[in-house]
Amino acid sequence: MEDYTFRTILTTMPSFIINVAYTVYNGVIGIVNQSSWFITTAVYYSLLGVMRYHAVNTGRKISRMKNQKLIRKKELAVIKTDGILLLLLNLALSGVVLLTIAKGRAKAYSKIMAISIAAYTFYKTTMAVINMVKVRKMQSPILITIRNIGVADALVSMLTLQTTMLASFQNTSHLDANRMNALTGMAVCILIALLGISMIYYASKRKES
Repeated sequence: MEDYTFRTILTTMPSFIINVAYTVYNGVIGIVNQSSWFITTAVYYSLLGVMRYHAVNTGRKISRMKNQKLIRKKELAVIKTDGILLLLLNLALSGVVLLTIAKGRAKAYSKIMAISIAAYTFYKTTMAVINMVKVRKMQSPILITIRNIGVADALVSMLTLQTTMLASFQNTSHLDANRMNALTGMAVCILIALLGISMIYYASKRKES
């Protein structure tokens, strides 16, 4: 239990289960409200879950290996593959932000519920960033992959939170919801693209060295 890599892989499995539950939740909201935004968000989260499981499952397998060269090869393959998948997913997310943000209809919650969701989302985002910085110093491809996926997950959660907050407080807010969601959506897409590119670059650079 003192092994950080083991703890990370172990604690990622509950996160994966929560990921699946959140995917179903967004899918139901999307279908009930006929919101292409929430339906696509559900698809995005489901694919993020698949990427997270891929990284964790590979980490579990290589923990039993002895050949360091083979271990390194599989680790770099994981971070490169998930980096490419992150870019492909981001293209889909970018298209949704540009084409359907004006049609999206976020679900409105009570003030207490909306604030509770906001508190959890900010906590989730803060921990994702802290963990990402921590593993960067450890230079572990598997851990970097897992933590980067966590950051991408948190960024989309922030975007979803904003659409929810604007819908919940639309009667008291003078902000242009469509413009705010579009700007935040583009910022999220850019940050996730940078994550994917950094993962591919990391794999290429370590493979050459």
